[in-house]
Amino acid sequence: MLPAWFPYEDVTVLTFRSAAQTKKFTLRNTFTTPPNQESGGFWGNLCIGRKNFTSDEKDPDGIPALRVNLSKSIQGSNAASIMRSVNIHIEGSYIELNTKAEEQFTTASINNYATQTRQLPSVTLGNREFFNVYLLQVDTASIMDQRVYEAYFAIGYGLVAYRVAPDQLWVKQ
Repeated sequence: MLPAWFPYEDVTVLTFRSAAQTKKFTLRNTFTTPPNQESGGFWGNLCIGRKNFTSDEKDPDGIPALRVNLSKSIQGSNAASIMRSVNIHIEGSYIELNTKAEEQFTTASINNYATQTRQLPSVTLGNREFFNVYLLQVDTASIMDQRVYEAYFAIGYGLVAYRVAPDQLWVKQ
C-alpha cells in the first residue's frame, strides 16, 4: 500500500518546523487489514487492504491532529484494476491522493478543491533538500481560512511539508 511513498510504521514520529515553532505527531498504526475477498455484487470480486494511522496528539476538538489512511483495492483478477489511495487529515484539512501505479499519483485534491500537481526531481524546503517530490497546490484565491493549500510528498518520507494560509510553511525535520 504505497510503501515507497509512505513508509509509516507503528509509532512513527513526524516533527515539522515553521520559523521558531515545532509540531510533533506520533503516529500509531490503529488499524490494519489483510486483503480480504468479497465476491459478487455490482463490482464483481473485490480485494481490499487498509492501513490507518492516527496521532497521539489531538486538535482543539479532541480529534487526532494527524490521520493517514492508506488503501489498496483490486477488482477481479485484472492487475490494471488496482487502485491505491491515501487520505490525510491535518490542520483541519483533507488531502486525497489516488494512483494506479506505485510511482506517481493520477488524481489529487486538497479540501476537495481543484489541485494543480507537479512532480519535482528535487526541492529545498527550509534547510532540507528532498528528492522525487510530488507537489499539490490549490489556487490561493480559493482559500478563505487558515487551511492547508500546498502539500509536498517525497518517496521514502511521506508528507515532508505543507503550507497553511496565509503563508506558513511547515517542513519535516
